[in-house]
Parts: sequence; structure tokens; C-alpha cells
Amino acid sequence: MTELKITAKKGTGFYIRAAATFLRGTDEKPPVPSVILSGTGSATTTVVETAHAIQKQGLAKITRVETGYPTTGGQSTARLAVTLTADWPFPDPSSYCNFDEVRVESYALDLEINFEKGILQGSIELELLAIQESSRLVLDTRSLSISRVTADGASASFQLGSAGRKSEALGEALEIELPKKLSPGEKAKVHIEYATAPDAVAIQILSPEQTQGKKHPYLFTQCQAIHARCLMPCQDTPGVKSKYTAKMTAPSPLTVLMSAVPEGEPKEVDGKRCFYFTQKVPIPSYLLAIACGNLASRRLGPRSHVWSEPEAVEACAFEFSNTEKFMSIGEKLFGEYVWGIYDLLVLPPSFPYGGMENPCLTFVTPTLLAGDRSLADVVAHEITHSWFGNLCTNRSWECFWLNEGFTKFGETRIMGNMNGADYEQLLLRNDCLKLSEDVALFGPEHEFTKLCPQLKGVDPDDAFSGIPYMKGELMLRHLEKIVGQERFEAYLRAHVKRFSGGCLDENDFKNFFLEHFSSEPAVKEVDWQKWFYGRGMPEMPALHSTLAEKVELLFSSLKGGYDGAAEDIKDWFPKQTELLLDRLVDYAREQAAAGKAVEVQGRLNAWNEAFGFDSTKNAEIRFRWLMLALACNDPSRVDAAIAMAQEVGRMKFTRPLYRELIKEPSRLPKAKTAFEAAKGSYHPHLGRKDSGRVVSLLPSVVWQTPRG
Repeated sequence: MTELKITAKKGTGFYIRAAATFLRGTDEKPPVPSVILSGTGSATTTVVETAHAIQKQGLAKITRVETGYPTTGGQSTARLAVTLTADWPFPDPSSYCNFDEVRVESYALDLEINFEKGILQGSIELELLAIQESSRLVLDTRSLSISRVTADGASASFQLGSAGRKSEALGEALEIELPKKLSPGEKAKVHIEYATAPDAVAIQILSPEQTQGKKHPYLFTQCQAIHARCLMPCQDTPGVKSKYTAKMTAPSPLTVLMSAVPEGEPKEVDGKRCFYFTQKVPIPSYLLAIACGNLASRRLGPRSHVWSEPEAVEACAFEFSNTEKFMSIGEKLFGEYVWGIYDLLVLPPSFPYGGMENPCLTFVTPTLLAGDRSLADVVAHEITHSWFGNLCTNRSWECFWLNEGFTKFGETRIMGNMNGADYEQLLLRNDCLKLSEDVALFGPEHEFTKLCPQLKGVDPDDAFSGIPYMKGELMLRHLEKIVGQERFEAYLRAHVKRFSGGCLDENDFKNFFLEHFSSEPAVKEVDWQKWFYGRGMPEMPALHSTLAEKVELLFSSLKGGYDGAAEDIKDWFPKQTELLLDRLVDYAREQAAAGKAVEVQGRLNAWNEAFGFDSTKNAEIRFRWLMLALACNDPSRVDAAIAMAQEVGRMKFTRPLYRELIKEPSRLPKAKTAFEAAKGSYHPHLGRKDSGRVVSLLPSVVWQTPRG
């Protein structure tokens, strides 16, 4: 968002022209979606006059007004900031594509993986359906090398990254002139030959030395949110769903997996292997996934396998042995599983998320391998995406919560079915704590604390956090409380049936919910506006969990001087231990703010002796223990915290560890050195966002963790 700082020295005409330049764009720079006019003292009058003039001219609308009285040099001065937002000229806030005119119904990929060059090279053939009369196709790309385009067999002219359709956030539009104008309902085929860039942020390639087996290279992709455009020219919006087929060629003896059903056995050709895939259920571009490496599998159930490098496959099969149970509960709650197979791929440690719900092939982090199945709830989350996200998809990233809030609700309900209602309440309590942390990181008045933030022209990765997950879950809990659990679960099945195969936004959801419960007077009192567009924390539900109460009792004892004993937590769920450590971290921060960090620091060794935190194999517990040590400035565990930040590329752990490390000036040199040494092994989603921010120590909200 661009800010114009206004002074009283220049008139409104100057600032109107400046704002117009930003809002309309130039040949060199694309338009910005909104501008902020700000001024202090007498300049506030110019702010008001300029803002109203811009709105009157139709350039943009006033969407937010902020006032304040900042103090400078002991004196308070009035400050005014006005946000003006222009109409976005494209049908999706995060895309340049013209899917309102022409839609991609299906596509066929024919790609070869070239590890030496670090690229994928080949072609894509798009089957188009005209929605309106149109003679052009506009696709999203980022750093692709386009060599040839044909339309229905004839050569087609194209332009890449024209004025107003190129930006750092959204990449470059590929504009193709079709040989003839399409009428509504008419179909066409476009064939594009291209190659990806070696630095494509959707792709990570690991050298043999970075893999567990140390013999073969490894490749995997991560397209959410808007990175499919790095892999292929596409309509990179969740508002378009397409079927696809793929032929993937890789060096022998490597295996290729995709977010689709394999077709037959791979074919050996000249030292290479060709793999074939079909995805018959239409999916948005962000769910395209490719992995290639030395991979082995074990069967988990009648429709599931787990894949990993051979060295870890047995441990993976043990850890995820409850997968079929999760699926069965999911089908009972949400309806039929339509994807055929549900496989898991355990990726190398650099995978930046807990899981990614690619259809037919969920990607998961190896940090889930605790040895006791205690972290498999991530799989319950990703399985729930088979209904919410993959079948019923948010129309744009401005309503991402419709994917993640529903899925978070479903995850906790599945785990409640597995472990009891009291356990479900424990999970919800933990989620509420996480939500308050995420809101605090952005600030309670930040746009990104809304369930439905404005993201026009913004990289959605910059807005992602736990907020759409937990705040969305709390909204659904609120609605469930109004109508009752049984009726709400029936609504979820109706919701899936209504939106299956399609997309929805918050208003589609609201309208269908009100229609479904049209005979229920209480739903008419729901403050939809506040839930969808309110900033900061929502109203917290009343929670009652005996499991959480046990945690609070032990927390109070430890805070009061008790050293703890192994028996205290012997029969606990790991989620209880996580809550205990979260509470201790908050306590340590309070003590540190009061200059008493050393008192907590002096207790750590006793707690470790009682509970064995230094030696835990559970990544969630290890992370919280190290965050506690850093919060009370324990020098003896700084190296352990740095080691975890370097070894694990999961952003949920890595970003907060670095954030906490750099709070203490004496740890700053080590943190910088550690990041510089490790950033080459981090996934591009982590490294590209954070390199400068760690080294320069900018206190930026993009350190917020987008996904588990």
C-alpha cells in the first residue's frame, strides 16, 4: 500500500496528480490498489480536501479514516490518515487472467525434469471455453521462458508482461491473441511450449547431499497461494477449476508423484522414466503438485499409501497408521470421499509447512515423526481439506478462511471423535491462544486480522497467518452454538453437497446458511458484518476442559516454586504439554518485562530434569521448550534453538525461533550467522521472504507464519 505524506506547502492539485499516477499506473509501473493520504497539524485540511477530490473524480473511494494525536517533543499534534481504494481492473484480486471471458476447462502437461539446469521444460495444452465473446486469452506467469504458442494448430502472437500487467507481487501476464474471436460456449485449444526459471519459488531442488539417502537429487513443488504461475502458464486463481492429465519424464531410477491418480506403470526410455497421471476432479491451480526423488511406499489402508525416502518409510508407516480412521470419520461427518486414493508423501525437512492438501497426495513435514503418532492431527486437518478447500473452494484469497476455518473446525471435530469431547475443548483452547498471538503480531487494527481482508494486488503469502484458521473456526463454533451440534453437522454435509466442485465467497456461505436455517429465528441475529470484516480478536467462547484444568493446576504449581515430577504429565496428551509450555512462555515474557527473567531461567534445569524436555522427539514440544529458554534469556540453550532453526525449514518453527533470538542483542550475531549459513537449504517460500528481514532485522509482520 502506497502512502503519500502530505504537507501544507503544496496544494491539493499536486497530491491529486500524484495519487492518480499511483492508482492508474504507468508504462513502467502497474497500478496500486489503494493509497493512504496522511498529514499532521494544518496539513490535515489538505488531506481532507485531496481525499474528497479524488473520490469525486471517481479515481478511488474513501475506505478508511484514522485519526490520532501523536506526541513529538512533548507536544501532541493532530494526525489524519485516509485510505482510498480503486476498483481492481481484473476479476480476481491476485491474478491478471481473464477467466470472466475465457475459462480453462482442462489442461495436459508434458514436462521433463532437468536437475542439471534446475528447471522443468516442455509444454502445456489448454482446453478453453468462452464465457463471453473474446479474441484473447490472458494467463498468469512468473519468470517463465515462453518459446512458442499455437491456437487450434495455428501460430498465435503473444505478449509477456505488458503495461499494467506486471508486478513483483503477481508476476507477468501472458496475453495471447486468438486467431479468431470466440463466441460464448465456443471451445478452443492453446498449446504453449515453455520452461520454468531456475529460481522459481514454487520449486525446490535438493542436491543428493541434502537428502536422507545422499545418492539422488530431489524435487518438490508448492503452489499455494499464487505460485502455480511459476510452473506453468495458467489461470492462477482459486476461482477456476480444471481437470488435468500429465506426462512427466525424470532420470531413472527416480519416481514422480503428482496430485492425481497414476496411470499404469512408468515407461523406461533412454535412461529416463515416463510417468502418466490423470486428475478427473476439477481442481484450482494451487493444488497442482509434483514430487520427484528416490521414493518408496508402504500401504496404510485400502485407499492409502505413505511415501518417503526408503530410509524413513517404516517410521512413516507407523506414524500415520491412523489415516484410514481419520478418513472414515471425515466421511461420516462430511460425506463421500470422491478422490479415489489418499496418499501421503513425507518430504525432506526443508518443506516449509506442516502439510499441504494436494488431492490424492498430501505433502507432510518430517517434523510429524514423533515416534508415538502424537502429531498426526495434521493429517486429520489435511484430510478434511478433501471436502473444504479441494471440493468447496474459496473463490479468491480474500476469503481464504472458507478453506481453512471449515477445515480447522473439521480437524478438531475429527480429533474429538477420536479422543473425546473434552479433548476437542482442549484443542480449541490451544487454538484461541494461537489466535491471540497472531493478532498481536499484526496488531489488532491491521487489515490482515479480518476474516475477509482486502488483497488487491497483494501477494496473498504476505497476509497468510493462523487468523483465517482459528478465527474462522470460532465463527463456525458460534453458529453451531446457535443451531446445535447435530443440526450444524447436517448443515456441513449440505454445504459440501451445495458447493462441491465449485467456489464460494463469504456471501455465498451466508446466503446458503440462512436459507438452510430459514426457520431458525436466532440465525437472523448473527452479526455477519462484524465476523467477516471486523478487525482484531473476536468474542471468545466459554471453554470447559478437565484436560486443560489439569494443565492450569500444574502451571500454577510450577509458577509457585514446584520443581515438577515425571508422574505429573505421565498420562497426558502431548497437546496438554504444549499448552503447559505455552503458558510458561507467556509467564516468562511477563517476568522478563518486569526485569525478572533470571528467576524463570533458574527453574529450567529442574523442569527439564522432571519432564525431559531437552531430549524430547516431539517437534512441537521441543520448539516450545526452546522458545521458553529464549524468552527468559537462557544462554545454555541458544545453540539448541539455533540448531532447530537451521535443521527444520517448517516456518511455524523457524520464523518464531529467529524472531525470539534477535530480541536479545547479545544473540544477534549468532542469529545472523546461523541464518546466512542455512538459508541456502530453506525453501524459497521461507528464504525469499526472510533473508533481508533477518539480516537487517526489520520488525516486519511477514515473519508471521502462514501455515502449520
